[in-house]
Amino acid sequence: MLLPLLSRLLTRGAFYGAAAGLAAGLASVCYRALLAGAEAASIRALAGGAASLALLLPVWAAGGLAIGWIMEREPAARRGGVAQVRRELDASGPGMSWLRVIVAKFAAGSLGIALGMSLGRGGPSVQIGAAAGKGTARALGVAGDGERSLMAAGAAAGLSATFNAPIAGAVFALEVACGAPSVGVVAAVVVASQIAGLVAALAFGPGPLFSFGGAAVPPAALLWHFPVMGALCGVASVLFERSMRGLDLLYGRLPAPARLRPAIPAMLALAVADLMPVALAGGHGMVESVGAGGYDPSTLLSAFAVKMAFTAVCICSEAAGGLFYPMLASGAALGALYGALFCPEWQVGFLIAGMAGMISGVMRAPATGVILAAEMTAAPAHMLPAALAAIASFAVVRGLSGEGE
Repeated sequence: MLLPLLSRLLTRGAFYGAAAGLAAGLASVCYRALLAGAEAASIRALAGGAASLALLLPVWAAGGLAIGWIMEREPAARRGGVAQVRRELDASGPGMSWLRVIVAKFAAGSLGIALGMSLGRGGPSVQIGAAAGKGTARALGVAGDGERSLMAAGAAAGLSATFNAPIAGAVFALEVACGAPSVGVVAAVVVASQIAGLVAALAFGPGPLFSFGGAAVPPAALLWHFPVMGALCGVASVLFERSMRGLDLLYGRLPAPARLRPAIPAMLALAVADLMPVALAGGHGMVESVGAGGYDPSTLLSAFAVKMAFTAVCICSEAAGGLFYPMLASGAALGALYGALFCPEWQVGFLIAGMAGMISGVMRAPATGVILAAEMTAAPAHMLPAALAAIASFAVVRGLSGEGE
């Protein structure tokens, strides 16, 4: 009796996963391509120096107002969307209109990146994937637990396709989004994430998003540094969250409608473009730039601080964007800074571990942080140092936030 039941669950889960993985993978790939074009346009527009940046002020303000208008009409598409997906999977929040969310994310997300705002594509891709999974469920006539299975599978597929990280996509969905998943949901998530990874590989080519030249793994004698650096990531994560809570209160007290808020970070992006251009947009360029080396410790510290602060201002404005890429970039800068100060020969190893540490701390997802950093850099040999950093970061965040009590 048990084996036939298990077989049926796995078969149904695999079918759901294949359907959701294809739909969500295609949607996430399209979103990723759109944001890549928007970021390229932003780099060109913001490279003209202070005089030309001043001329862009009214255009950038209008772009921010457009984002606010879109968010006002589809509130479920605000910010990253991971929390919205989690609430719907837990049946603890109102359901989202899957098509409206996808349209709003595409429009507002691409506009935000075109303006240079520090908004990640990971969270939106999770929500777009979940929305595509919900649309697939409606097309198949599936409701209830079946619909939630397709949404969970779509969420995993969205992350998988946007980061070329099928293992991390599945782990994230199971670690963060799903709560206590059933056998069928696990099967759907794993299959969907793999299929979305194949879709992304066909669209953008196989291989990792970053290549740091086969960075050597730090020797065992240096491993004690990684929990220390991870603890710093945890402290930074807590400070970031508290700054976001403060900014939420500050935005709420502004004597203006909420739809005007995205204009503030849109115009602020012009100042960031002049002072610290590497901190603009999602963070892919920042990770590559830091990984290439050539930054002194003071510049790394400035890049880290500006990226964290600018990200908080952008996210709290309720614009459509997430935290994955900004936190990966911030973690890369913090890790590289630690390496530059204490272990210059192994700086790239600390960069990779810093990425894992910040994802672990901010997203409360240590397993996802470790696997995502390894997949994005094709550096599985660095998983032990990254795990030490991620666990330390997670522990510090839990301790400082009172979550471990």
